[in-house]
Amino acid sequence: MFIAGPTGVGKTTTIAKLAAEEIFINKKKAAFITLDTYRIAAVEQLKRYGEILESPVHVAYDEFDLMRLCENEADADIIFIDTAGRNYLEKGMSVELLAYLKRKEQAELFVALSLAAKASDLIQIIETFEPEVITGLILTKKDETRSLGTLLELLYYTDLPIGCVTTGQSVPEDICFPDKAKLLNWLSVEVTNANGSSARFARAEE
Repeated sequence: MFIAGPTGVGKTTTIAKLAAEEIFINKKKAAFITLDTYRIAAVEQLKRYGEILESPVHVAYDEFDLMRLCENEADADIIFIDTAGRNYLEKGMSVELLAYLKRKEQAELFVALSLAAKASDLIQIIETFEPEVITGLILTKKDETRSLGTLLELLYYTDLPIGCVTTGQSVPEDICFPDKAKLLNWLSVEVTNANGSSARFARAEE
């Protein structure tokens, strides 16, 4: 499972939350690989989570390292791969990573996006990825915004599934896996608060 997204969106912390869910709830064996060699703190942060979760952590410097490390951890049920943050408004995914995703059928890519950001910017970020390689979205920082207008616009713009939503910095607690009913409930509360009265979504059944 690759997690990609802009710098500062919370990819590494989200990976720790997802791994804790797999290890403690689903009883799976996990491993970590980071491609973020630009920030020393990011590597150290992931290594700390690896120690807590008693899971191996590796650093890949290129595609060949990535393939070798994935093969070495073949007995893991799931491998979480932390990618380097970048400005996706200016450039898209690296050619090497895109090629790897297209070759590996079992690989999944989730794009992490902050609900505290402007919807128009997030839509542009999604458009920099080739649609066929995106498995779904991870929405972060729900706790850092009082408005869910960004969520509403994303749901209208794309039919990509929402893998999870993070609601704070605590690991592993601040994460949820909302279904359609949960998402609609969040939005109905948003509209109710904005209008001071109940509201109904005409497209709730779509």
